[in-house]
Amino acid sequence: MEPFVHLIAHTVDGLLWQVGAFFQWVGVVIWAILAIAFLLWFMLIQRALLLYRYAQADVQRFFPAWSFCCGALEGRSAHNAEAIFSQGLHGLLHRYGREINMLIALCPMVGLLGTVMGMITLFHQMALTEGSQVSAFADGIFKAIIPTMASMVVALSGLFAHAVVRYRTEAVYASVIKKMRAQA
Repeated sequence: MEPFVHLIAHTVDGLLWQVGAFFQWVGVVIWAILAIAFLLWFMLIQRALLLYRYAQADVQRFFPAWSFCCGALEGRSAHNAEAIFSQGLHGLLHRYGREINMLIALCPMVGLLGTVMGMITLFHQMALTEGSQVSAFADGIFKAIIPTMASMVVALSGLFAHAVVRYRTEAVYASVIKKMRAQA
């Protein structure tokens, strides 16, 4: 069993070294893209778990607050209380929406910053070497384009996931409100 553990440890160590070397090779901007990706997916997963919790919740859990807001009042006051309760639930379910949109919009810009920085580095190195080596030029362009590609992957996957979460949010919100009105 010990040789197997040693093999796994050696493989993980080698993989971590390769990932670290890749991040150092590409540049500092890739760390910013990674941080944006972690923050974006943390918010998306948090919202998805919240939606799951409210989709599975029994309306009896919300009924005391609903009946307090709407049942004790009559007429226009009951309608205002229902609107306040609905807005509170809507705000809770749409938590982090603006922040998620901001991170999705920010990600490609950070990737383009990385590409510009990479191209500046490439042209500076070409000026220092005074050569037109095609392989060095191609390697530099490849290195410069990676941040844009990585940021677009993060942004597009985040955009798709956010659209799914937004759609589910509206469905859960409508379902909870419908169940609460039926109970009242």
